Amino acid sequence: MVVFDPDEDGLIDKEEAEKLPWRDEITRYDIDRDGKLTHLEVAIRAAFIRHKDDIIQVDYDLAVKEMRRRDRDRNGQLDPDEIANGWPADVDEYDRNKNGVISLQEIAAQLAFERGLRVELGVMGVDHGGAIKLVNRFDKNSDQQLDAGELEEAGIAGEASSFDNDRDGEMSRTELGVMLAHRRKSLGLSKSDQLNARKLMLRLDADRDGKILWTDYGADGPQGNLLVEFRYFDLNGDRVVTEFEVEKKFGMKRKEKGYDDDAASEARRLLIRHDSNRSNSIELDELSDVPALGKLAKNNLKQIDADRDGKLSFFEIAKHLSRAKSD
Repeated sequence: MVVFDPDEDGLIDKEEAEKLPWRDEITRYDIDRDGKLTHLEVAIRAAFIRHKDDIIQVDYDLAVKEMRRRDRDRNGQLDPDEIANGWPADVDEYDRNKNGVISLQEIAAQLAFERGLRVELGVMGVDHGGAIKLVNRFDKNSDQQLDAGELEEAGIAGEASSFDNDRDGEMSRTELGVMLAHRRKSLGLSKSDQLNARKLMLRLDADRDGKILWTDYGADGPQGNLLVEFRYFDLNGDRVVTEFEVEKKFGMKRKEKGYDDDAASEARRLLIRHDSNRSNSIELDELSDVPALGKLAKNNLKQIDADRDGKLSFFEIAKHLSRAKSD
């Protein structure tokens, strides 16, 4: 509306519509058939296209960020001279209608496609976010991937070699995401564990080198009050805590808990749904007599009630759900 409604009357009239790239589609979205497009009618078209291309909010938000960063003349698209600055590297994949410019919609559609590809590879948002941070931190030549020297500096050269899918000696964001996903799964980390591990590193790793030194957290160091926390994560006792050690410790704690994020979310829903007296547990009289959709039945009590106290706690429910999912 900002671009194609210059008189700012809240409508794209017939004359203004002639400048629309999709002017041939106007009648399809002119719901009231008055020959003009309102903000709502334009929004309906945008919603339809987002649905068609499987674009979710995160794709659109990232597309908006890229557009704001690179659209110097603020005309709502990336023109040839703006594309010539080196982004995106794979122009043909973004410029879907091959008109030489890249729209916000085309950026969002390509980001959605790439997200779908990552999902097929088992890469979650937390893995992709970690890959982006690695590239942002160690990509010295700004080619959006990490070469041998950059991987060495990041301390992941040996680990990364197994995930260099095209064997070009460099790791793309996708390849890094696959590597981080494999690490997360092998450590038994949930999404929240991974995020909490990174938050801890952000809080304690002052110089952002992926390591926390004893000299900062020893008894005489500037943050000596965190000495106990440091020892907790220094698994090999070398007085250096690495990001991998933090992740490994979080993975160990997750295994002790015995349930993942999905099981925890479902357990909370079941507890809220059944716990009518708000005792933070589900008691026998709060269970259904017979199994029902979304409800626990009384015959579930014995198999879920691990401590045999006649009621179900959040932890018992979460562990049961996690076991049932793995069976």
